[in-house]
Amino acid sequence: MRIHQIKFKNFRLLADVELMLQDQTTVIVGRNNSGKTSLSEIMRRFLAGNNASFQLEDFSSGCYEHFYEALNLLNQGTEKEVIRELIPAIELRLKLQYDLVQPQFGALSPFV
Repeated sequence: MRIHQIKFKNFRLLADVELMLQDQTTVIVGRNNSGKTSLSEIMRRFLAGNNASFQLEDFSSGCYEHFYEALNLLNQGTEKEVIRELIPAIELRLKLQYDLVQPQFGALSPFV
């Protein structure tokens, strides 16, 4: 089993990114401030086994408008359920590829 595809949303420079990983080796290269460190940081936070924690600065800049709108509605007394719908989320989605004939899921067996 291996990670085949990774999708990121709303994390730092990774506002909406999709990566396809190769069978053998995938190399991440790019200029400064292109998101390389953000990529490794989001993977570390979500996959390290601890509860991932985030601060406002971890959200991509495109999310700030949604936070501002949610704050304005909160100040106007809008219901909390409506406000929660506006608040963006940081997302990491992994697509796994595996051999159906010889699955080797290990600890993930109950989840696959």
